[in-house]
Amino acid sequence: MIKYIGSKRVLVPHIVRAMSAFPESGRVLDLFSGTSRVARGLKETGRYVIANDHLAYAATLARCYVQADADGWLDDATQVIAELSTVAPAPGYFTQAFCEDARYFQPQNGARVDAIREEIVRRALPPELEAIALVSLMEAADRVDSTTGVQMAYLKQWAARAFNDLQLRVPAILPGPARRFISRRSKRRRPWRPTWRTSTRPTTSIATWATTTSGRPRSLG
Repeated sequence: MIKYIGSKRVLVPHIVRAMSAFPESGRVLDLFSGTSRVARGLKETGRYVIANDHLAYAATLARCYVQADADGWLDDATQVIAELSTVAPAPGYFTQAFCEDARYFQPQNGARVDAIREEIVRRALPPELEAIALVSLMEAADRVDSTTGVQMAYLKQWAARAFNDLQLRVPAILPGPARRFISRRSKRRRPWRPTWRTSTRPTTSIATWATTTSGRPRSLG
């Protein structure tokens, strides 16, 4: 899963263990699901998880790791991600904002992010499958970034991993009935359109740019 300040990665085993004291509780509500680490960990125990978050990137992560049923989507996701892996690089907004005007990624990887993101939009995939593809792209970008996982901050010197080639992988989705996902965002899906900026630094976080379907990228701030 992606690096993120405030992540509960090291706390998940403790939270799951604490929940074992309530074996009769088959439903869990994660009110601020964020990266969905906790929600996924609880889904893995067989509980019915309800995940909630307002942000577009969090909605996508929850739809992938909480709502999507591996029994129904894994085969399709494997095929789609294999096909997306062959998409030719095409520099666009992401490359300019995060690779040229800033130094979050090497330009060759930025061009791949741009091209794969556009191809995901073009395919108009079902919501769960689209979320799995977007999470695959987010996690692939996270593996070749030059950041510490803190919003709007990149390293002064290139991280060694930034020179690796971006590679998509199938997210580790779990089997089980689809869990509900609640979000304050409108259910109307609108075409994604990048908005060019004149600023010399990105005005939106990478995860939010990757997942937003609104008319312009939305800031996590």
